[in-house]
Parts: sequence; C-alpha cells; structure tokens
Amino acid sequence: MIETAKKYRKFFIISFVLGIIFIPVMDIITLQRDRNRNLLYGHLFWEYGLGVYDINDKFIMDNYDVSEDSLFDIEETMGHPNLTYEYPPAVLLFYSVFAKIPANLQIQRIMVNIVLFVIVNINLLLLLKMGDDKSFTKKRWFLIFVGFFFIADFFITITGGKMETLTNLFLLLSIYFLKKEDWSKAGIFLAIAVQIKVYPIFILPLFLIKAKKKAVWFFIGMIPLLFLFSLQTNMGASFIKHVSNNETYSIIYTNPLYYGHIFLNPLSIITIIIFGIIILKSIEKLKDKNNILIILPTLSFFLFSWQMPWYLIWFFPFAMLIENESDMIIYLKIVGFLGLMYLLGILVNLNYYISNAILYEFGSHFNGSLLIDKINNTVINFSKTIQNISFIK
Repeated sequence: MIETAKKYRKFFIISFVLGIIFIPVMDIITLQRDRNRNLLYGHLFWEYGLGVYDINDKFIMDNYDVSEDSLFDIEETMGHPNLTYEYPPAVLLFYSVFAKIPANLQIQRIMVNIVLFVIVNINLLLLLKMGDDKSFTKKRWFLIFVGFFFIADFFITITGGKMETLTNLFLLLSIYFLKKEDWSKAGIFLAIAVQIKVYPIFILPLFLIKAKKKAVWFFIGMIPLLFLFSLQTNMGASFIKHVSNNETYSIIYTNPLYYGHIFLNPLSIITIIIFGIIILKSIEKLKDKNNILIILPTLSFFLFSWQMPWYLIWFFPFAMLIENESDMIIYLKIVGFLGLMYLLGILVNLNYYISNAILYEFGSHFNGSLLIDKINNTVINFSKTIQNISFIK
C-alpha cells in the first residue's frame, strides 16, 4: 500500500491542494444540512445517549436555540415526515466524536469535511492498489473510472459531508480482503459498511457464495447494531423508514426512475424498458456469469422514491469485485447508462419536478441565493454611491 502511495504521490499532492482550496469555499457556498444535522445530534448524544432516537427536529427547535441549517424543514416543505433521528448508531458515534472537539461549531463542521476528505484519498489509494494488482492501472478506461470515482467522492464530501465516503472506505476494505480471501476481515469490514449506509449489503450474496462457512464473520460484525436495536425500538423504526427510501420517509419522489412515476405518467416506463434491454444485452456478453450478482443491484434504483443523483456512487466500488477486464468494462457502461437513464427520467417527468417541491429540495443544499443577494446588494449600494457622487458634483 505504501509503494502505491509513493507511485501516485503526484495525484495525492494535487488532491490535497484542491481540498485546501475547496473545503472552506464550498462550506460557504453549500448548505450542508446532513452534516450539520448529524453533528447536532452528535452533541445531543452526550446529553441523551441513545435517547436521541426518541427526539425529533421539532422537539429540538422548540427546546433549543439552534440554527435552521441544522434541521429538516419543520413545515415539511421538503416532504420529510417529522421523524425521530433516523441515522444508524455508527453515524451518530462518528459525529459525536467531532462534537467533543474543543472548538466552536463552525470549526467542528469543517473538521468533519477534512476527515472525510482524507478518507476520500484513502479510497483512491485502495482503488489504485487493487487496480495495480490486476495491472488495470495501465489501461486508460480504468484511470477514467478512478477519476470519475474520485471526483464524485470528492464532490459529495466538500459539498455535503456525505456518509457515502466513509461507507466506501469500509466497503473497499471489504472488497480488498475478499479478493485476498481473508474472509474474517472482509466480513467484519462489510458489516461495518452496512452499519453506516445499507447499500453494501448488495455484495452479501457474492460474499456468502465465496466465503461459505466463514461468512459467519459478517453476522458477527452485525451483532453491535442488532444489540442496539434491541435496546432502542425507535432507533429501528426510524432507521427502517430511512433505508427504505420510500413514501414513509418522504412524500416527494426525488428519483426520476422510481416505478411509482408510472402511475402518474405512463410514459415513465420508457426508462425501465430501455435499461432492462441494456441489462439483458450486457448479461449475454459476460464471460463470468457470476458477475450477474454484481450487475443486478443496479436495478434497485427503480425501486426507491428517494434517490439523489449522487447515489450512483453506490455502484462504483462494486466494479472492483470483477476479475476480468471485459466484464468490468461492461459493468461500468451499465452504471454510466443508469446515469443517463436518470437524466432521461427527469426529462420524461419534467412537469412533476417543476411543479413539486423537489426543486426546493435540491436548491436547499446551496447558499447560492444568499451569495446572489449579497452581490446584488453590493451592486445596488455601489450604484447609489455613484449616483450620490454625481448628484454632489
């Protein structure tokens, strides 16, 4: 791993320069509500313990003096029911550590982005290491894939402090040790990844097939979560609503590929038909039919109503499970087509996304309007000053 870091040190130097520049800039431009809200509950963890899972945003707003950028919209404009805290304990504990940093809230927020940014580079290192092991790093297509992965990971970290970055760390570690047939480490890291965000569960069938009896390590790794669920019933209820990503979590469809659109606009079925054909044609070309288990999870994007575009990053690490070059290229093309289908879904359902609060939801992640207001005010004040000078003359 150290040799890989030395080999690609120029990439990491450039990455850290970009991080130094963009982390503070994007903290001003973007409204990182997920990061801010999780950090708020991290603070409350030290007061309530697991009792935070009995608390919702309205309770906090009524009883604490906190900024609105740390909470869901209480009026439910974004479509969120007033849930109790819904993220798993691993996320809560991660943020509770930052809540103990002896610094003001803004510094704590920035520290979250910095730590996640370091993890972005560790993820990049793991990708390059696995690519080197298969001599894929000599291929242009692989470097393009790594570039896309890095940009996506980097973007969601500096603009939102998203947990996908941390999840991908443990997922990639699991895949790395799975390829080494170190089943205990692969199972434990996979269990940790699932306890942060649930999407790594997609590789569990493949892990069970390969590890056989030693797959028990995954279930051993899941014991802490199951134990905590048994202690806190609200934790399980809210968590299930969150990971189900359906109408119980939000009444808004942020996913243009969601099958529910068909009942509002029958033309929406076109994305399902096109992508289904792509999947069938791709499966025919596979050299190793076991890779079907890696391809099929992409269909899950059509099942959930709450899917943001950056969720496409879920499928990037799975590519490293594929051993032969041609099958990996096929898989990456499928993920690319899924992104195109997402855009097509928006166009097909454009009326829905224009007329509903979804625009507000996307817009709520940015402080751009505040910047525009400041620029406008500056221009107006400058104009008034010029007018006053002209009037005096």
